[in-house]
Amino acid sequence: MDTIRFEVDRTDTPAWGPIDTVDIFVNGRSLLDLVREVELPFATRDGRPDRAGSYVGLPAEAIFMPSRRLLGVPDDRYDDWEGRISVLGCGVVGCWPLHARITVQDDAVVWDDFEQPHRRRWRHDRLGPFVFEREEYEAALRGAPDLRDES
Repeated sequence: MDTIRFEVDRTDTPAWGPIDTVDIFVNGRSLLDLVREVELPFATRDGRPDRAGSYVGLPAEAIFMPSRRLLGVPDDRYDDWEGRISVLGCGVVGCWPLHARITVQDDAVVWDDFEQPHRRRWRHDRLGPFVFEREEYEAALRGAPDLRDES
């Protein structure tokens, strides 16, 4: 099975300034890097290779429990109408999103059917599917750090 890890990072976003976002790692590799590899041929063909993988992680409250989004429960404000969940964006949920279908099974959680809704002709077929052991996956989602300002 695949592995998943979440790390909170301070990111300086063009639109929102510095915010705490969550980096996702699949099998020890940044999801951003995996996406960039898949999108690069399409972005290059469009004459904009810099657009490949041009995402930022999402805010912790959109990733960690009690949020149910990464357990396949879409939020109508941010996620697509076909039930796909935004797993990356521009630092804000629903902004320049990368969507994935997240299916929770008895013993596993599956991420597949990735899509960038603003670039539908870009194919993400080579991304995933990722199959995570459900108990470990849910433990990672419960591992939210304390993000309160300590000043």
